[in-house]
Formats: sequence, structure tokens, C-alpha cells
Amino acid sequence: MEVTEEFPPEFYEATYRFEDPHKLKSIVRTVEHELASGIKYPSISFTIPTTHIAGGPLQTMYRKLNKMSEKLEAHFGLEEKIRAVDRIDALSRAISSHFLRDIVGNLRKFGQQTFRCTKCNAKYRRPPISGKCLKCGGPIQLTVHKGTVLKYLEPTIRMVRRYGLEGYLSQRIRIIYDEAKSLFREVGVGRESRPTTLEEMIEVHRGSNEEDNELKAEREGEKAPRRLVDFL
Repeated sequence: MEVTEEFPPEFYEATYRFEDPHKLKSIVRTVEHELASGIKYPSISFTIPTTHIAGGPLQTMYRKLNKMSEKLEAHFGLEEKIRAVDRIDALSRAISSHFLRDIVGNLRKFGQQTFRCTKCNAKYRRPPISGKCLKCGGPIQLTVHKGTVLKYLEPTIRMVRRYGLEGYLSQRIRIIYDEAKSLFREVGVGRESRPTTLEEMIEVHRGSNEEDNELKAEREGEKAPRRLVDFL
């Protein structure tokens, strides 16, 4: 932890060379340095003044925004304003390290899930053929739901389309998309007014006629495009 009131110019010059932080201990004072110097209770200074130490935000934007699509929009909207951020690289890292792992993990959990009785809470590795609990006759319910599996997929696809990501990452998302589409094909969601397939779920968020025509052409059996950007 640094205890300096301001960083020297050498510190900022080192950031352009991506120096290891351990090499900068000689130019930035830290708690470790103060203790090693014999100072038992070092004074911890700050670089940005404030009127109150607890005057910061009490709730993060991640908590304020409800939908994952809104969180993604806010996240990448901020990155677009920062010149030091490579938008494509940042998006690729976020998708590969976070969203794809969640999507693949949730798909795996959906296929390996247990089933639960809503009355007596009895759990089954496989649901009874009758569709009712063998102990109390109550209804059997999923423990991993469709919405949990698909909540990251549609926002991820929209970001890939917006920024035109191609190559390995887009191909991997295409494979996951096909897997999810085959898994949830013709699966109802409880309301007739809501979409019943993954394709229709994604179609709900499309606003242009051109995109609707592309989806219609694919359903009619035209040759599938090679790129995810073209496909979606």
C-alpha cells in the first residue's frame, strides 16, 4: 500500500514501459518501506483530497442496474470513453474470461441438474415418469432454469455483432449458440405471448427489418454464413 501524497514523474513514465510494480518500490513510498525504516505507526497519506472519508458512492452501478444488458452497455460505454482502453481487446477478454465461462457452465449444470418437489422438497436425479413426486404427489420443478442458462448469451451476441468480433471467439460463440438452440428448441416458457425458442428470444431484441429478413432466410434453408457477425 502506497503512502505517498503524489506520484513522481518517473512513476508515470514507467507505466508506458509496463514496468513490474516491484521495481518501483524505490520511487514510491509504501507501508512496507516505512515499517522497515523503523516507523512503527506510519502516516498513510492520499493523492486525491475529499471532504469526507465515507463520501463515496454507497452502491455500485452493478447493483443499481437490473438487467445484464444494461450492465454491459454501461461497462463498455465507459471503456469507449477511455482512450487508454482497447475496446476490442477489452471486449474479447470480458467475453472469454467471464461470459463464455458462465454460459458453458450453466449449460453443463442444466444437463446435470437435479429435480425438486415443490411440496416436500424431495430431490431426484431424474424426474419420475409420472411427472409427480413419488413421496407426496407434488409437482416436480427444475433446480436450474432456462433463464439462468441464457441470461448472458443474448447480450454477448449483441456485443459481438456491434463490435464485429471475428475469428476464434466468434466461432466459439456460434458453437455455444447452436448447442443452446438445440437444447431449448420448442421449450415453452409459460406464456403464449413470450418467445419459446432461443432464436425467437434473440429476435425479440432485434429492431431492424434487415435482421428479421436474415433470420427468415436462414429458416427457409439458405446457406448458413461462415461468420457469426453475418449469421446474427
